[in-house]
Amino acid sequence: MTKIATEDPRISDLVKYEQAPEHGWCREDVEIELAAETDLKIGTVLGKITASGVYVPVNTSQVAGQEGAEVAAAVLLENVTIPAGEATTVTAAVQGAMIVRDEALIFVNTHNDTERAAAIDALAALGIDTRTGD
Repeated sequence: MTKIATEDPRISDLVKYEQAPEHGWCREDVEIELAAETDLKIGTVLGKITASGVYVPVNTSQVAGQEGAEVAAAVLLENVTIPAGEATTVTAAVQGAMIVRDEALIFVNTHNDTERAAAIDALAALGIDTRTGD
C-alpha cells in the first residue's frame, strides 16, 4: 500500500493513562537547551543536567558539562523545535502516576537493550510506567 501522508506523533500515541491531568500532577514545564537546532518529538526521553537543571535528550555516554543527563528523568509531551543555544520551555512528564506506550518512547542517542531497560526503570522510579501495545 502506498503511503499518502505522515503525521507527527500525538500525545494520545504516547500517554495511555494519567492521574488527574487537569491538575497537572504528572506534567511540568522544563527547560531544554541544545547546541544545535533540533526537532524533538513527543515521547523523547530526557535526562536532567545536575548542575543547571536543564533537560537534554538522555545520553548514556558521559558528556563533559552534562553530568546527570545519562539518567532518564522525563518524557517530552509535545513536538517542538529547539533553537540552537537557546533555553526553550517545554512540557514534560516528570513524576506522578502515568502510563506510556513503550513503543512510543524515543531515544535520540543510541541505547542498547540494557541501557533502554535502565532508562525505563529510572522512569518507573518517577511513577512513569511503560506498557507494550495499545
